[in-house]
Amino acid sequence: MKSKAMNKYVTFKLGDTRFGVAVLKTREIVEYGKITPVPEAPEYIEGVINLRGSVVPVVNLSKKFFGVENQIKETTSIMIVEPEIDGDQTKMGLIVDVVSDVLEIKEDKLEPPPKYGSKLKSEYLLNVTSYDNEFILILDIDKVMSQIDFSNDFVVSQEQSEKK
Repeated sequence: MKSKAMNKYVTFKLGDTRFGVAVLKTREIVEYGKITPVPEAPEYIEGVINLRGSVVPVVNLSKKFFGVENQIKETTSIMIVEPEIDGDQTKMGLIVDVVSDVLEIKEDKLEPPPKYGSKLKSEYLLNVTSYDNEFILILDIDKVMSQIDFSNDFVVSQEQSEKK
């Protein structure tokens, strides 16, 4: 018998695709604002923001996943996530078109990700679920962020940031 455990996810949209990230990996949502470009960074890294004294790199997931630019609107936000990369908890920002909801999803409603049929690498997905007649792709944010080519010059682990 499958567990009836509940999992909480912050859901957001990139274009017409709805994604979810575990609440425990999500720090906060901040208003989209000035992003300082970083020379020689990959094109999907928009730059960095100053978040209360911490330098936080900002990733454009639309560029990374789909090769397209976000259309910046009033609903565009930066979702601050805390993935674990190489054993360190790290703050990073994700540009999202709109933050939708925080959903509680029963474990038995989570399905394995499809192996094909998506532009997105299946290794980036933990699960897929359906909610309100819409599919939600649950991201493995640790895996997604660990696959991004960051320069150590501007990714500051939470531990290093707290020492300052």
